Amino acid sequence: MENYSIKRYSNIAVLIIILLASLDLFRAYLEIELVNSIFALKELVLLVLFIHLCRKKNIKISNSILIVFIFSIFYCGINVVNQGSFILYFVFLKYLIVYYITYIVFDNSNLAVLQKAVNLLVCIFFIYSLISYVRLFLFSDSLFRSGRISGDANPSFLSYIYLLCFLYAFTKNKIFIATWFAIAGFLTLTKTYFVALVIIALCLIVFSSHRMKVLFISFIMTVVFAYVVTLNDDIFIAFDKALTVLLYKDNNEYNSFEDRISRISTFREENTGNFISGYGTGKASSASVFVDEKLGVKIDSTIDFENQMLNFYYSLGVLGLFMMYYPFGSKAWIIFNTPKGSAKYFFFLFLIAFGLYNMTLNILESYTTCIISLLFLFVFEKEFRKNNEDNTSK
Repeated sequence: MENYSIKRYSNIAVLIIILLASLDLFRAYLEIELVNSIFALKELVLLVLFIHLCRKKNIKISNSILIVFIFSIFYCGINVVNQGSFILYFVFLKYLIVYYITYIVFDNSNLAVLQKAVNLLVCIFFIYSLISYVRLFLFSDSLFRSGRISGDANPSFLSYIYLLCFLYAFTKNKIFIATWFAIAGFLTLTKTYFVALVIIALCLIVFSSHRMKVLFISFIMTVVFAYVVTLNDDIFIAFDKALTVLLYKDNNEYNSFEDRISRISTFREENTGNFISGYGTGKASSASVFVDEKLGVKIDSTIDFENQMLNFYYSLGVLGLFMMYYPFGSKAWIIFNTPKGSAKYFFFLFLIAFGLYNMTLNILESYTTCIISLLFLFVFEKEFRKNNEDNTSK
């Protein structure tokens, strides 16, 4: 009876984590103090869950993850003593705890629980995108960020979630839902999404047996998107600008795709040859913005390349890159060395999307996209393992 109670509690808790992660994306653009107060407790909810699971059941934590987690905390602390800010360290420490505890909780959750969480996530964002479309046609003046259909959410982060929802729906052969999210992602007019979806579609056409489905989705998406773009002048102007910046380098456009990937001129200016250990925990991070907005403390000599890989590399050096991407890299390495399974290429398509967005946004430092990235990591990984085991037993 106790085991059943623990299992039920764990299932509910994982769903609550995903619900909080989903709603947290919209909180960033809603000035409601009560909502901010409620969701400020999201990390505490995760910590309480973790402690409860440790007390009630035998959580399996791989030695490698535990070692990297402990090493990360000490390394970031030493790094901040030498070169960084103690305030940034505590903000980064909170992030590290969320990141690794979420990894451990999801790693100890069974596939059925994680699939329920993904289905909840898909449902939330399907409804949200539907509301955005209604607002588009009934109240065109409410378009967010001049033609980018994202409602109250960050359009770039939203497009990333839509892309993962598209991949998941496609693996489940839910073509209508997959098409819906493909279109929804395009309407956010996010340049990284344009690139990522084209690469993923080409990979599916070349390497999978779902070529006709991909071509069908591409046709429907093109027709609907062309209709919506020509219907609204604001969307057309925003799309034309996004496409122009994507295809042609514009030195006056701060958010061009090339500029987001490299931030090359700024990166070279800041480089004085200290990338082995980095320049201090959080020195290149969205954490400084958090400290300024939430605590009212301005920290000098910080920078944000809007490129997660460069941010970690600049702040923490080569070791920092290893610490932050080890959880994803370890799963990728295991699957890479596992015999071919029917779901293997979907896992690597997820890694392609994850990698591209890490080169253009601060994906891992955002609670929302960090949690959701880890969720899809384990869903695709566990589904691959299950399919591989089923094929082996036949």
